[in-house]
Amino acid sequence: MRKINTEADLDDVRRTTWLAGAIDSWSEAGLFAELASHDGCELAELPGDERALRITSRLLANAGLLVRHGDRWALSAAGAELYASGALGGDHAMKRLRDLARLPDVLSTGGPVPDEEGEKQGSDIGVRRDDPEETRQFLEMLYRRCATSAKQTARWVDDAIGEDCHVLDLGGGHGRYGRELVELGHKATLFDFPVSASVARDLHEDQLHYIEGDFFTDELGGPYDVVLASNIVHGLSDAQNTSLLKRVAEALTPGGIVVLKDMFLDEFGLWPDRAAYFGMLMLMYTDRGDSYPLTAAHRWIEEAGLVVKEPVVFEGFSLVVGQQPQS
Repeated sequence: MRKINTEADLDDVRRTTWLAGAIDSWSEAGLFAELASHDGCELAELPGDERALRITSRLLANAGLLVRHGDRWALSAAGAELYASGALGGDHAMKRLRDLARLPDVLSTGGPVPDEEGEKQGSDIGVRRDDPEETRQFLEMLYRRCATSAKQTARWVDDAIGEDCHVLDLGGGHGRYGRELVELGHKATLFDFPVSASVARDLHEDQLHYIEGDFFTDELGGPYDVVLASNIVHGLSDAQNTSLLKRVAEALTPGGIVVLKDMFLDEFGLWPDRAAYFGMLMLMYTDRGDSYPLTAAHRWIEEAGLVVKEPVVFEGFSLVVGQQPQS
């Protein structure tokens, strides 16, 4: 994160916001799709106001997403790759920009952010059980983004446990973490809401086992050698995490481990910056979520009767581990 020391630094931050708006507006208007379907075209051939397109295209060219050849414009190599992967803006990104304008309301009344009718629009850690299509888009985005972290997490878990273990992918959503462990020779059961489990079934079919339900009220099954909770605790309150870890402890085999994969803050609750920013998302879109310090995660584990192990730090996330005593 760039430090802000001068008014010029503030201007740079605000310019970045303008760029984000241009990117996501072009995406919502289908302009990247238009460029992707042609071998370049003039701005006048794109749908929209030519002056507005000319001014915003400059920002996108400066950011390296567009290139200009004479009067013709096209996606750059990086822009084309980002467009093909589905990462280049979209409805979710535009929604976040609109919601940011309502941050003063959130500061006054608390999150999540209200919609245009004034109703708070929280979700179950990003999942809307009453909107399967939005949930599918959200989980497909997470699936795309977690390729590296899923492999890193699975390899660490595989090194930490014995052969042919049974893993519970708790709140596993798209199922990529569980699938990586299956590829390493383990059995994985995904537990999540029906709307999320249906997405995982489409992606992984019978490679995973599935239990549908609410992990606060429904039986988790097991016992399991490993319970992996990837990007779950940030969507819950401190009290909910304490309760959840107690339920998880009951589902572990003697000597089994729970692995909390998340972006944890340091003992001061301030850094790393990525976790601090993520707390803003939790404020805007969950009822109780936050980014938590490692000390909080250790407390949840200890109150569940588990033994705290040394945390494992990767680039961008950490693993907090608790172990069930052997007897």
